[in-house]
Amino acid sequence: MEANVHNFNDRLSSKERIRFKHDGIEPQTWGEAIQLRIRKQETQKGVPEGWSKRFPNGSIYDVKVLRK
Repeated sequence: MEANVHNFNDRLSSKERIRFKHDGIEPQTWGEAIQLRIRKQETQKGVPEGWSKRFPNGSIYDVKVLRK
């Protein structure tokens, strides 16, 4: 699988900041956008309370990134 990888502190473009805005919070970096998305998961029906605290990476699995 191919993926675009961004560093946590890479800046978002103005369009991306608007795209990832949540609850009035506009992220400035890719890392902030990821954190907002993980917190947003908790608001979805069927997701256990405390999801973002128990799984700070947004998944029950730890992702391994391999570079070629």
